[in-house]
Amino acid sequence: MRLVNIAGYVGQNQIKILEVIMGITIHWNEKEEYKKEQGGVDPQKRELILDIFKDAARLRNLEVKERKETDYPSGYKGIYIIPHKDCEWFEVSFDSWGHIPDYNFCKTQFAGVKAHILVCDLLKILDYYIPLEIFDEGEYWGKKDKDLLRSNLGENMAMIQSLGKQLKDEFGDKGQIMSSLDDTKGWVDDFLDYKIKQGGENEKS
Repeated sequence: MRLVNIAGYVGQNQIKILEVIMGITIHWNEKEEYKKEQGGVDPQKRELILDIFKDAARLRNLEVKERKETDYPSGYKGIYIIPHKDCEWFEVSFDSWGHIPDYNFCKTQFAGVKAHILVCDLLKILDYYIPLEIFDEGEYWGKKDKDLLRSNLGENMAMIQSLGKQLKDEFGDKGQIMSSLDDTKGWVDDFLDYKIKQGGENEKS
């Protein structure tokens, strides 16, 4: 989800930083019944899973970084895969008992449709070895509807743009406003597609 920080001044009074969470994100964790019945993944299988993801990343020309056990949350060993430069990193890691972190997520809003689908493809691999509960805000997981995903990304970007405008109207340029405009162009096509479709619907009504 998208984190927007706003800081501004009215007279001599500093406005507190406001955090607004926005942006299409995929969330996942281990299914509770699997966690209770099966326990964690054994060390040999953990290494196998990590090797499979390294191979999957290499085949897709994706960058892989080693995860340090001191990274937050601490105590997990594994890797990060970078699906797109404007996408959050996809983490595959295990604690000493063989469990993945309790809460995992990857925001794809500013990377676009292809990156979002790529993250879903990576989740398919993980879900094969570890049964997952998956919530996809883009509604692509389980449906494989690219048009719906593109519409959701575009609609969400329109809301982010609208919020950014409201904040500028409210605070002016005295404060710092970090919004989608500070990101690179991974999301532009989705946003323009949404605006074009929205314009066509308005003409019909």
